[in-house]
Amino acid sequence: MEEFKPVFLEIRIKDKDKLESVLKVFKLSFSNSKIIDLTYDKIENNYLVSFKIDIDHYFPLLEKLTLNNLNVMTTDKEDEEIISKARGKLRKKDAIGFDGWDTVANYGKPVKNLPIKTLTEQGDYIELIKIINDLSIDNDRREEAKKNLHDAVKIAIRKYYSQAVNFPLESEKNIKELIEIGSNRFLSAVGENELVKNAMEMAFEAVQQNNDLINILIDLANSKDIPLVFNLKALITFAKVVLEDKAKFRKNIKYANYYLNLRWIIKVYDKVKSELNSDEKSWLKKAVSLINSYRTKV
Repeated sequence: MEEFKPVFLEIRIKDKDKLESVLKVFKLSFSNSKIIDLTYDKIENNYLVSFKIDIDHYFPLLEKLTLNNLNVMTTDKEDEEIISKARGKLRKKDAIGFDGWDTVANYGKPVKNLPIKTLTEQGDYIELIKIINDLSIDNDRREEAKKNLHDAVKIAIRKYYSQAVNFPLESEKNIKELIEIGSNRFLSAVGENELVKNAMEMAFEAVQQNNDLINILIDLANSKDIPLVFNLKALITFAKVVLEDKAKFRKNIKYANYYLNLRWIIKVYDKVKSELNSDEKSWLKKAVSLINSYRTKV
């Protein structure tokens, strides 16, 4: 039988929306978490809130609640230690932001006083994230930003990909913009995983059309800032390019030989191999064999 632990909070009435946002994004971020029996009891100007969460996600949620200045009531010493550490982060401004994730720290305050429709049409998803995260902004504007975020990201992906393949001098800059979308933790947290995936795939496609930039794929294979499966897909894409003409791409293979972290690749493979099809696994094997053949040369 699954074990649950109770959580008790005392919050201001106006903080109810914030609490529900925290719980919503928490469940998106930890898809196997379970929150049950949520109740609100109004006492004067506050709510006494209670619910239960599965034991595996109890401490991470305590931290997220505390990072949002939501008062968890507990006398348990282990709980208090988690809460104290989270408050320390807040004092140092290490972790502040919408729903307890550090997006405000990363993105800052909104700077453009433009209609949400205009920001969406421009593909300015970063500004929409800033608006979503700024709890001081009118709630209607924040809600409109949330509803338009998906379309803004789609427009941004199309824009950056088009510029990457049509304007070679701007290619690297736009590929990095696609990678930024593909590694954006906020987008993943709110369930935009298909857009994250699409952005990374478009980045790979754009690199293949500009062979001067294929070393980027090795940097991505080593990166700990992107979803793990894309470490492998980056290396697979690299192999598909260089194995067509090893002589032509000799310098790139040398770069991979010197910089590729094969231990990391093997570790990642063990975790996400189920996400690769048989063809991708075959190409990954070719890539690893290629690097190993260079590293074992006397």
